[in-house]
Amino acid sequence: MYRLLIILIAPILLYPKAGAQNIFLTKSQVLKLPCKILRNPAGGYVSGYFNEMDSSLYSCKGNFKQTLQGGYAVYDNYACPETRPRTTTRPTCPVDYLSSINFTPGSVELDADTKAKLASAAFMLTTDSLCGIKIVGYIADSAAKATRQLGWDRVNVVLRYLIEIQAVDQSRIRFSYDASGPANTLDLLPLTLDEPKTAPSSSTQAKPTP
Repeated sequence: MYRLLIILIAPILLYPKAGAQNIFLTKSQVLKLPCKILRNPAGGYVSGYFNEMDSSLYSCKGNFKQTLQGGYAVYDNYACPETRPRTTTRPTCPVDYLSSINFTPGSVELDADTKAKLASAAFMLTTDSLCGIKIVGYIADSAAKATRQLGWDRVNVVLRYLIEIQAVDQSRIRFSYDASGPANTLDLLPLTLDEPKTAPSSSTQAKPTP
């Protein structure tokens, strides 16, 4: 009788329940997953290698991050940056391009598209510890005081969002101003972190405070 019970129970102990998924994939398996930007109904964004079988999310380096809950849906698909080992012969950030973000004239509000781009930019920093973000705002030399203030406020809003919402370390962000460029646009540029910090182009321009 006891032998019969052991025979019946053993398969249950040795094998997981049907349909159960192991979220801890190997790195080679992770790097074959689709890389996506995902959004939940509340408007939050995450990005990384996404396993649709069990809603598990991995970082660009192939490390498990979290199992998504709460109705995340695909916002965008993109190719994750190549994960390359650190070497002393590659002293520069390997990211070639981040994004440009556009504001509604007269506004400092971040729309859903901008938040997704900032989430993507923050995620890309995980590819290499040398990488940082340079925020470039455009303010004409002849701009009125209110226009200058609007430009500074926009840089400050983006800076705060990256630090407070996307958890980007402040030391990885630089900012500058340029007199030639579309007034309602900020450019997000990749930079190598051993570059000196860029100061505003004029002593009359205020520095955003995180």
